[in-house]
This record gives sequence, structure tokens and C-alpha cells, in this order.
Amino acid sequence: MFIERDPQIVAAGIASAQATETVGAALQHYLLKDQADALLSDAIFPTPKPRPLPPLRRPMPLDMRNSGPDGQVARLINPPNKSKFETLVADFKDTVYTSYWMKQLGEVRDPVPMLPKGFDKSTTFGKPTHRHGSLYDIVMPKVPLPDKTPQSKRAGVQLDRNYCSPSFRSDLTYGYRTTADTRGTRGRCAVSDDRIILGKANMGISAFS
Repeated sequence: MFIERDPQIVAAGIASAQATETVGAALQHYLLKDQADALLSDAIFPTPKPRPLPPLRRPMPLDMRNSGPDGQVARLINPPNKSKFETLVADFKDTVYTSYWMKQLGEVRDPVPMLPKGFDKSTTFGKPTHRHGSLYDIVMPKVPLPDKTPQSKRAGVQLDRNYCSPSFRSDLTYGYRTTADTRGTRGRCAVSDDRIILGKANMGISAFS
């Protein structure tokens, strides 16, 4: 048989100092870090620029798969640029030659090869060209040149085949007049019709009426 010893039953432990707070309010509480993370996740950041690649120790070799005996011409025509140190070393190596100290400033050692010593470089060879006027006057002359084209070579000229003149007349049209296109509009329509360009010209004469 159950006997109630104490009608006032309380929870074990010490009473909370924040008695006004509830479990629902505690679940809805956000820390400052959580709020900052939520803002950062919604923010749009630009893509960071990639870091530049380190310089190569040796220059990238040229593609020599289809090279022939003249494959080094491009390298000779476009030599790599020398650094200041390499230029200084090359100048020091050339100081042992007498020509290095005798050359003029701003000029190469041998500007005009295969010429005798003491030759005047300002000498002009050849004969002067006779001036006949400007190119515009030659192409479009002020006085038009006479046309020397023979009459038989002109455009649209009827050939003279020396037919018998009493029985043949060049101004006559021989044959029978056709009744297919009496007005002459169908031929003009067939020539200027856009369906010919579009590839739909495989039609009869009735299509142009």
C-alpha cells in the first residue's frame, strides 16, 4: 500500500539563477560567430588572381619535329635579348681587338662590307630616273589617249561574214515568232527571279505568269 510521505515534490539540485529563460529561447540564440559565418556564406567574393609562374631556368625549346637543314634560321634572325651583364661581358671580351677602339660611336664595325678601304659611302651608283609625271596623271590623263582598238574587236560588234548582199540583210530576223511569251515579260522574270538563286527554278513557264 502506497503512502504519500511529502505532498511537495521538487526537482533535485539547485534552482537556476536565470529562471525567466526558456528552452525555446535558448535554441533560438545565435552567437556572434554564427552570425558572421552566415553573412560570409552569402557574400560574393571575387576569384583570387593566380600567382605568376616561376621563371624557367632554361628557355622553352623550339618545336623541331619538322625541322630541316635550315631550321636554325629563325634563331639566327631573332637572337635572344642579352642581359646587361651578358652585354658587359661581351664588350670586355672585344676590348682585346684593335678594331674595338677604332670603331666610331653609334656605328657597327663593318657597315658596308666588300668595299675597298677609304671608299666614300655617300656615292650613288646608277643613272637618275627620268620623271614623267605623277602616277595619277599616267593612270588618269587629263587628255584621254586615242582608242586604237579596231572596230572588229569592240564589244557587241556584229561580224561581217561577207554574205551575198542582195539575198542577205543583217537587219532582218529569221525564223517564226513564238507565241509562248508574246509580251516578253516571262523571260525577264525568269532572269531576275530570286527563285533561281535559291535553287527553286526547276519550274515550267506557267510559274512566271
